[in-house]
Amino acid sequence: MGDLILFGIQIGVVVILLGLGFGVGGYTERKHFKRLNAREIECKGVLVSTLSSHPYADPTQGGEMVIGECVIATDYFKSFVTKLKKIIGGELRAYLSLMDRSRREAVLRLVAAAQEQGYDAVCNVRFVSADVGGSSSMKKGSAMVAIIASGTAYRRVAPTPSAS
Repeated sequence: MGDLILFGIQIGVVVILLGLGFGVGGYTERKHFKRLNAREIECKGVLVSTLSSHPYADPTQGGEMVIGECVIATDYFKSFVTKLKKIIGGELRAYLSLMDRSRREAVLRLVAAAQEQGYDAVCNVRFVSADVGGSSSMKKGSAMVAIIASGTAYRRVAPTPSAS
C-alpha cells in the first residue's frame, strides 16, 4: 500500500512539472515571438538578403562582415514531448519553433550589429547551427540550439532610374 502511494506521489510530481513546463514555457515562447515581431518591424528599413552580390551598394564604401549569434533552449515540457516523439516517430514540431525563434533572433542581432556600424543593408546572409544541449544524442539535458548568422554589411545608394 505504501509503495502505491509513493508511486502516485511520483506520478503527481511529474504531471505537475509537465503542467508547469507547458504553461510557463508556452507563455515565454509567445512573449519572445511578440518581441521578435516588434523588433522586426523596427528593423524594416534594413535590407537583408541571401544574395551574394550587393544590391544598390554604394561603390565608394566598402563592406564589412557582421555576425549575430543566438542560443535558445526548450522548456521541460517540450523536451519531454520530443523524447516521446523520438520513440514513436514523426515530426519534431517543438524543434521547429525553437529553430525559428533562434534564427530570427540571430538575424535581428546581425542587423543590430550592422546598424551600430552605420550600415543599412546586409547581403550574403548565411546560417550555421549546432545542437549544444545534447538533443541529438541520448545525453540528459534540455535541447538547445545555437545559430550564427553572418553576412556582409554595406551602405545602399538610391537606385538610379534607367533611361527609356
